[in-house]
Amino acid sequence: MRREADNVDSRQRRRVLVFWLVIVASSMRIGATEIVLRASGRASGAFLVLGDVAEVRGADEATRERLRKMPLIPAPHAGETRRLRALEVLERLEMRGVETRSMGISGSNRIDVHGGNADDAAGSGAPRSAMKAVVVAARPLRRGDIVRRDDLMVRPAPASPASGQPLTDVDEAVGRELTRAAAAGQPIDSAFLRRPTLVRRNQPVRVIARIDGVRVATDGRAQSDGSEDDVVSIEMANDRTRIVTGRVIGMDEVEVFARGAFVSPSRRYPSPTDARVPESR
Repeated sequence: MRREADNVDSRQRRRVLVFWLVIVASSMRIGATEIVLRASGRASGAFLVLGDVAEVRGADEATRERLRKMPLIPAPHAGETRRLRALEVLERLEMRGVETRSMGISGSNRIDVHGGNADDAAGSGAPRSAMKAVVVAARPLRRGDIVRRDDLMVRPAPASPASGQPLTDVDEAVGRELTRAAAAGQPIDSAFLRRPTLVRRNQPVRVIARIDGVRVATDGRAQSDGSEDDVVSIEMANDRTRIVTGRVIGMDEVEVFARGAFVSPSRRYPSPTDARVPESR
């Protein structure tokens, strides 16, 4: 009898524990934003927005409305259908600065997106054919800045010859150096970017060469600016009348082409990939 009573008491305790776990889990979700993806949707304008393919729940009305209007991709043309994966939706939201980790995501894993009418308009009233997704500065950027992913976002913008050649893929800009300043929201043109300058004119550089299986380094001074793989001339520190040519391989580092370019190397150390050759005595 005692054993049966203990079993009943144990089951009751488990039920109470499960009940409170459900209450706690439910309370944690109160006020949390939840995005429920539909199996299909139709673009309401030149750009597909989140509200076209998902229901936004929780949070406050201002947050819900902001998320509903968040642009995802250019809308398919009238009569066309594009399949959009749930992961793509999350990636597009994160590119626009939305923190999705704290959100609940549910619904369909794949969404069939249908194009609207040919004369649908974007928020600005421009026809769809005159809009496209472009890369813009997420914040003010200075000339000479090395572009990072969080410096950029993708936004719809009017397409016109006067707008130049704005980038459409963030990856085309990441790691590049800006040749001019860009205001927040300004489209990033391909002409604004170049490979980062690793070697600067009249600045000291480390000059590296391989001699008989040994990697040898000494000092020099660059005669011009250079980015990775650029060919530059170097004035040797130990003989200023001697100019050698080399390839930029890193920050303030140049690898010379000609063997025996050094008069008196200041440092010798084995290459990780080459066996050291004993020096003759």
